[in-house]
Amino acid sequence: MKLILAPMATLTHQPLRLCINQFGGCDEYFTEMIQAGTLITNGPFEKYYLFTAPEPEKIVWQLTGGKTDALEKAYEQVCQIGGIGVDINMGCCAPDIVRSGAGIAWMLKPISETQDMLNRIGKIVNSQTTAKRFSVKMRLGEEDFTEDGFFSVVDMIVDQGIKQITLHPRTRKEK
Repeated sequence: MKLILAPMATLTHQPLRLCINQFGGCDEYFTEMIQAGTLITNGPFEKYYLFTAPEPEKIVWQLTGGKTDALEKAYEQVCQIGGIGVDINMGCCAPDIVRSGAGIAWMLKPISETQDMLNRIGKIVNSQTTAKRFSVKMRLGEEDFTEDGFFSVVDMIVDQGIKQITLHPRTRKEK
């Protein structure tokens, strides 16, 4: 069995990871949601999101952002630090995140735009000398779950070479 500290904004920071490690640790530690644009412009709090204790080799960086260019630069930055993977947050439904085009907004955009973003990040993943796992966190969708809408996004994600999907099994409306 694999134990994973799930990505949770304002919670999966280094102090919580250190506490969990004292009780035996886990196999993977997702970071808090890191805003790509703020990370690459050296925002005042982002340096704290880059702390990797207690086990840097088990870190999975969770990135969010509404602009592909910023996500690419943030991905390159965290890959230089280490860890086992990078996760794109396509599930956050906080109003400010959605307004910025990030989080679940990626599921609501034209599928070709989201596909392009994942494809561009995937090319960076595949060009790394040290392979990182590329994963996505997502929700069921906007308001009312429909199999066609949900599975068309899932199929597109899988076609982009994503190795793992974390599903928050609620719609945006259900928060």
